[in-house]
Amino acid sequence: MPPMPAPDISQPFVDAKAVIAERITKLEAAKADLVAYLRMKITVEDWHACQDAASDIREIDAKLEVWRSL
Repeated sequence: MPPMPAPDISQPFVDAKAVIAERITKLEAAKADLVAYLRMKITVEDWHACQDAASDIREIDAKLEVWRSL
């Protein structure tokens, strides 16, 4: 196994709380978009699209649960 490269200390310190907050914000926005899409697909009775959107929303909810636990 090759040796691990040395860390790049020239990069500024990353604020972990800011990164977590940014990821949560992006996931919440994506969820809101999917909920709007789901509602639109319900009105046109596109049940396959509803199933896909619901699955994606469940996946986002799982990710949000993890990010919020950090």
